[in-house]
Amino acid sequence: MAEPDGATAADLVQPDNRFDLREAFLLRQEQLLATLGVGRSAGGHPLAIGDDSELNWRGMLESILPTRYRVSRGFAIDADGKRSDQIDMLIYDRHFSPVLLDVGDYLFVPAEAVFAALEVKQQMNRNTIEYASDKVASVRSLRRTSSPVPYVEGTYEPKPLQRIIGGLLSMDSGWSPPLGDPLKRALEDFAGDGSLDMGCVLRDGSFEVGEESQSLTRSQAEEALIFFVISLLRRLQRMASPPAIEYAEYSRVLDPKSE
Repeated sequence: MAEPDGATAADLVQPDNRFDLREAFLLRQEQLLATLGVGRSAGGHPLAIGDDSELNWRGMLESILPTRYRVSRGFAIDADGKRSDQIDMLIYDRHFSPVLLDVGDYLFVPAEAVFAALEVKQQMNRNTIEYASDKVASVRSLRRTSSPVPYVEGTYEPKPLQRIIGGLLSMDSGWSPPLGDPLKRALEDFAGDGSLDMGCVLRDGSFEVGEESQSLTRSQAEEALIFFVISLLRRLQRMASPPAIEYAEYSRVLDPKSE
């Protein structure tokens, strides 16, 4: 495989109006790795500059996601006053949805606005998959409302609620082989409300669990980041817009008194 190191946009233009799409994806991966604060070692595997806490996962995702999405550490809440655990990276809507409170490290968004809940750990192993699954379950367990949407010619029916994406991001895998049967067993053991849909191990590859078949698809190590990003973009595209929030449900807590 040709390495993208040193490639330019001009190098991707082939004769006969051909464009080297694979090389373009790998070149984009190099840019995203640089945003993360990660370079490539001589062997072609990602090499961290510092530890996982210094990796700019949020900046990397914000550099490629459409601007309608925001990525922040925070909590999801519902109209009943329940909240999720704090999530390393909530991907949520800001085109249609409000942020209910943002004070320092404490950001609270309505559960209806949440598209994905991603956790970041130094290593992917059975314990961190269980940990991430618990975090994802705390978001999915919240009650989400869905209101009819008026438009110029009438009203759209309330949008059906879609599954919130759950994932785990790490630098290394604790298994050998990195994405083999132990990973598959861990994903199966921690299925249910917290089941993970995807994950990225920068040094070793990424995985995605099929939405219907539940089959496990794994990438090559050298394509780990771009495989994860494209899988995430595809799932976000399928989710389209978030459900319209039923604000009357949220306003119940104000308990207005009539005179």
